[in-house]
Amino acid sequence: HGYKSSTGHSLWHWVEKVRRDYAEGKVSEEQFQRLDKLHFIWDMEDLRWETGFAALQNFYDEHGHCIVPKGYRSKDNKVPLWLWVATQRDYDGVYPRDKFHRLDAINFVWNIREYEWERAFGQLEVYKAQNGDCLVPKKYIVDGDLDLGAWVIKQRADLHFNFLSQDKMQRLNDIGFSWAATEGSPLIVMMPNENTQSPKSSL
Repeated sequence: HGYKSSTGHSLWHWVEKVRRDYAEGKVSEEQFQRLDKLHFIWDMEDLRWETGFAALQNFYDEHGHCIVPKGYRSKDNKVPLWLWVATQRDYDGVYPRDKFHRLDAINFVWNIREYEWERAFGQLEVYKAQNGDCLVPKKYIVDGDLDLGAWVIKQRADLHFNFLSQDKMQRLNDIGFSWAATEGSPLIVMMPNENTQSPKSSL
């Protein structure tokens, strides 16, 4: 902004005018081709997206996934990558197809809640295989930072308040999920052929 050439020409103003003219269809094909050869940035939003994607690509190459921790910035500290990633997930409207495919190619996680649920469910399956039940203790941390004990408690609460989908409830039932906190407690189960997800108690 405000940049002038050595001869005093207001180059930044000219560049902004070119972008406006292009948006209004006033740039000729010849002018477009000449500017495009210089890698002219026609849309500043595209530049910001490309900058963010390049930082995410670097993160993916280093870590093998796109689950960017909160507060994470690019190595040059110029891109708040965690915020850029969250913005892509919260995109309002139809996401540009070419950009969608580029993100999909590096296994971008569009729904972080579903990803975290599947991650925890996978760890619960491991726990069941090792211990023979799903009675996970409180404060049981696995996979570096996943509090599996808290997740198990949340599933019970979600069932109680009708927040747990039928599909998730069935998958948990299929591996013998303990809907009661301890083996001696009344077991919360779903009665067959019910149209509601409200839990019932069975002694």
